[in-house]
Amino acid sequence: MGGSQPRFWHRLTLAAIAGGGIALSAILAVHFSNMEIAARRNQLVAEASTFADDLKQYLQSREMIAKTVGTVFEAPDLSQPYPLGSVGKKVLAVMPAVAVIAWTPQVDPDGKNELEDNQ
Repeated sequence: MGGSQPRFWHRLTLAAIAGGGIALSAILAVHFSNMEIAARRNQLVAEASTFADDLKQYLQSREMIAKTVGTVFEAPDLSQPYPLGSVGKKVLAVMPAVAVIAWTPQVDPDGKNELEDNQ
């Protein structure tokens, strides 16, 4: 029986070391998994923020286009001289980046201007 006692402690020591290694491996696996999840979450938050900023800029530009078009479609009095003067001032007030506003009247194939027909 004296020979079985050292074997028992030897096996118990090996089992404790193996169990400790397995537990340490499991703890490290969970830790690294949580780190990967946190890194992926941060990446997704950054991508979502970038997308939200791009979407916000896009919607703001669309809003500016709508405001500009809205001022253009408030029809000026065409019987007055230089009827686009009032439209130009409105457009420039909303969108100062516009440099030039010009009017190109529609011309029929026979060469007559729309305004000439209406007068």
